[in-house]
Amino acid sequence: MDEMSIEKYKSIFKDIADLIVSLDKDNKVVLKSRNDIDSFIESHSIYLQKNITEELLEIYNEGFISDSFLNNKEVEYWPKVPFEGYYKVKLEAINAEIDFNTFCKEREIIDNYKVKLSELKSKGEKINYLNKKIREAGGDYPEARREILNLDTSYLFLKDELEYWEKYIEIPSNTSDLVNEKLPRLQTNLTTYLRGQLFDELVKGKFITTETKDCFNWAIGATNETVPKQPGQWKPIEWKQAKQLLRELLEAIKSDEKSKAEMERITPSLFSKNSKSVKLSKNKVVETQSHNRLKKIIATVLNN
Repeated sequence: MDEMSIEKYKSIFKDIADLIVSLDKDNKVVLKSRNDIDSFIESHSIYLQKNITEELLEIYNEGFISDSFLNNKEVEYWPKVPFEGYYKVKLEAINAEIDFNTFCKEREIIDNYKVKLSELKSKGEKINYLNKKIREAGGDYPEARREILNLDTSYLFLKDELEYWEKYIEIPSNTSDLVNEKLPRLQTNLTTYLRGQLFDELVKGKFITTETKDCFNWAIGATNETVPKQPGQWKPIEWKQAKQLLRELLEAIKSDEKSKAEMERITPSLFSKNSKSVKLSKNKVVETQSHNRLKKIIATVLNN
């Protein structure tokens, strides 16, 4: 190894320069005691603690630390703890704290976004706000930061919310406007009672969730309804199983007056899968446990 002065070491390893005491006969670094090193680390912010600890491991891995220092059995570290192992564990603890702090900070940012969105009344205002925040996060060159942004929880929240509000359909409060409402409904042969039974069975069978009951009642038209009950907020019904099973369900319950082509056309407006509009797959029956569960549900409801 070429001779290096103590000043040269300190210029290369700037974050631990204050910990370098001297050089030994082999031109290797003698550091302050391990107790002093720990006190020095803890006196800095968590992010500088990370830099210091990483630099300590770097100078160790380069073989620049004096053997006499490494082999010194300090009283406060008795029995002797290996230098590398000790600071690797410390670095893991520091990284864990940084990750937790980042999570808390991102959680706070997301909560602030939620508060702001709740204060905005119209769909347009919410979309404009979300687009503005996404633009601010991405900067002038979002593509160059794509990998970083895709790991940013608060940025991903903005993207998910924007996707939701772009799909959100505002239903007019005046029931007389329902005739001109663009949001379609699938007219079925079910009564309101059977529709409720179907909803319960689909939830129990893990085909849909309980969160969209009002929307389900809107999407699945019943025979004995006079004025359909509008959901307070429309959200497509999230289908949890294969799209083929959704086709089988809708074909079984739809009104005879509704064609399959019409059913296929309106389904993307009423159902989603993985938060994306459902385009019904071709009619291809595959026997699975889920398929058998659905057949039993359909038979139970239609035979009542």
